[in-house]
Amino acid sequence: MTTRADRIFRILEEDGARRMKVAGILAKLSEEEDAPDLHPSAVTTVVRWDNQSKDARGQTPRFNHSGDGTEDRGYISIREKNESVKSIKAITEDYQKSIPEIIEKANSDAKSKLRNAISNLPWQEFEDNFLEQILDALGFSSIQITKRTRDGGKDAECAYKRGLVSSKTIVSAKHWKVKKVGPEEVQRLRGLKGDTDTGVIVTSNSFSSEAIKEAEPSQNQRSIVLIDIDIIVDTCFAKGIGVEKVPLQSFYKFKGFNDDAEG
Repeated sequence: MTTRADRIFRILEEDGARRMKVAGILAKLSEEEDAPDLHPSAVTTVVRWDNQSKDARGQTPRFNHSGDGTEDRGYISIREKNESVKSIKAITEDYQKSIPEIIEKANSDAKSKLRNAISNLPWQEFEDNFLEQILDALGFSSIQITKRTRDGGKDAECAYKRGLVSSKTIVSAKHWKVKKVGPEEVQRLRGLKGDTDTGVIVTSNSFSSEAIKEAEPSQNQRSIVLIDIDIIVDTCFAKGIGVEKVPLQSFYKFKGFNDDAEG
């Protein structure tokens, strides 16, 4: 199917200079589409969208326009194959600024994919293997995933040692995609019977402000530690869970969790 961007490209190809004013392109496009009331944005918007679409797919954009700094205002031209793509041009002109931005963008993309992958884990996988990986990465030891019984929300038992001080810990996992964890979950974990002095809630979502306030230290009550999706993602990055560092670089790429299944 021929798109409007294809028609604009052909109009430019038919012009000897392969470069025209937007007004000239608009006149030919209006005649070709039998649409005399076309607005100039019918050219400029389509050209920019076409470039962005190709760039997102890893293809070289085919137009130059004033919006990307490669053309004079009011002109559109065909980008020659030997012309540098803007991002490469920016790197060579100011690499000290561009490279950190590229690394930040790559890490941001990896974190976004990681969040989605965690959110899409089956709840059994989240409460078993993934929970054990995260607790281990955070420094907990003697981790035991509990059987799914009516235990009041206890999904794991473990220990934590800092210096000479060690504590027994119970863990509650909340694999919730939409709802934030509220104060009632903090109260429920704090009220479970047992001699553990610390409770941990791990969620693939976040905590409400009421839950955060409820978890504040209180005398003669079990301490509650809250671990939300931000902490989980940062821990995954630090320990290489679901991501891998690109050799000789400083950014990460998303790899998923299948590679972590062995061992």
